[in-house]
Amino acid sequence: MYRNRDMWDEALRVAKANGSQKELGEIAIKVAETMGTEKGTQFLIKNGLIEAAIDFEANQERFDDAFKLAEAHAKYKLPEVHLKYALHLEDENRFREAEEEFIKANKPQEAINMYEHKQDWHSALQVARQFHPDSVSKVFINQAKFCLDRRDYPKAEQCFINAKEPEKAINMYQQARMFGEALRVANKHAPHLVQ
Repeated sequence: MYRNRDMWDEALRVAKANGSQKELGEIAIKVAETMGTEKGTQFLIKNGLIEAAIDFEANQERFDDAFKLAEAHAKYKLPEVHLKYALHLEDENRFREAEEEFIKANKPQEAINMYEHKQDWHSALQVARQFHPDSVSKVFINQAKFCLDRRDYPKAEQCFINAKEPEKAINMYQQARMFGEALRVANKHAPHLVQ
């Protein structure tokens, strides 16, 4: 009720008395937003809401200050700040820097997804091999699907083979009615399917 009427002081009072720490932080951030960045941060810190102050700084894209607060008062929030910063860098097309931040946030899969979205398969594979080996074959499969959409059958085949999924290459050729190619792949990579 107080939120809907922009009565933030009252909302904050109720959240302090009865709300969870998360609800209190959300309300306090709304109050801080009405004060401007500097005063808002000071307000949050003064009220002992360090987590909310860190989130507030990150949401305002003041990442240096968010990192300093987290480093000094709540190290467990650092991965979260790294993640927000990575997403910001990705939005600015600063992909290498975003990759570093995703890794620092312990979210290598996010970096892989970012590169796949850009169809930068080489970078996606590099991150997968170094930081998330379980994703390597998935990257090859996604690249194969991308190549298949462009009817680049030889490249798609190579990706399926690299993913250790020769059956998918065989199925691809069978669906394209390229039975000689399907047989060649079966002979070389999946003899049990030749028959």
